[in-house]
Amino acid sequence: TDQRIQQDLAEHGVRVPKVLGSESHPGQRYAILTENLKSQWSTFCVHPAARSPEVLRWLSSFHRAFQGRIPEKHGLWDFGTHVHLKRRPVGELDLLPQSISDFCDAFQGEDPFFQRPESRLLGQRLRAVASCVAEELTPKPENMQKITMVHGDFKGANYFLKNEGEGCCAFDFQWTGPGIGATDLIYLFCGSVEDEIVEDYQTWLKVYHSHLNMDQYSLDEFLLDFKLATLDYARWVFAYRLAGDSPEKFRKRAKNVDVNLGIFRRHVPRIIWLLRLVEDFLPDVEAMCS
Repeated sequence: TDQRIQQDLAEHGVRVPKVLGSESHPGQRYAILTENLKSQWSTFCVHPAARSPEVLRWLSSFHRAFQGRIPEKHGLWDFGTHVHLKRRPVGELDLLPQSISDFCDAFQGEDPFFQRPESRLLGQRLRAVASCVAEELTPKPENMQKITMVHGDFKGANYFLKNEGEGCCAFDFQWTGPGIGATDLIYLFCGSVEDEIVEDYQTWLKVYHSHLNMDQYSLDEFLLDFKLATLDYARWVFAYRLAGDSPEKFRKRAKNVDVNLGIFRRHVPRIIWLLRLVEDFLPDVEAMCS
């Protein structure tokens, strides 16, 4: 409801639902009344691959509106997303090595990837760099040129696509605040895109960065941030979301799809994709954090 933020979004062509009214009772509840978009727009658990350019244009435009210039006294979180290590319960990180090892045990019959000793050890390696990764993703004066407003929960349930023509409109800014834009991208890739998009994820990262069009934030810097964001996301996924999961649970979710649950919670190939990225990205980040 902040007028400055709404103006910045409008100037960058970022479509959000029009706010018709709001009510605030600090410490109790907050209510916002917006326009109804359901008659001409739709949400998707996983949006069609052909609509990915629209979704990425919305996200890059949203990030561009605040890249390197966060409004003062914006009234949002001091840093965005619920995934960040500093927002997780004490002791959760210590569960990570066992959680990934148990996941590999449970899914070893689904794909040979989970039978590899290297896969089981990814939890230990992720835990070792987790604090360093979280610090790199935390907004601070020395990295402000990379900081923007992140949506914080950018999944299919939280954005509409037009039924006729092109257009994306996101909502549910519960976890919005300053952060690294790449955290929204890995969240989107793991939760709400088709396999053909993640199989060519590097191309789509370049599409996003090209539309971001910020000279002070090079492609190499952005790609490093994507590596950090991926490791941070995987830490959260396995220490929390997928802890104790089984192939039976995956099949049950696939049979009864919940729009609020990302595809990574029912589609084994997406988990393998994520863990392969983790394995590819860890050497660079381990060297950086050593």
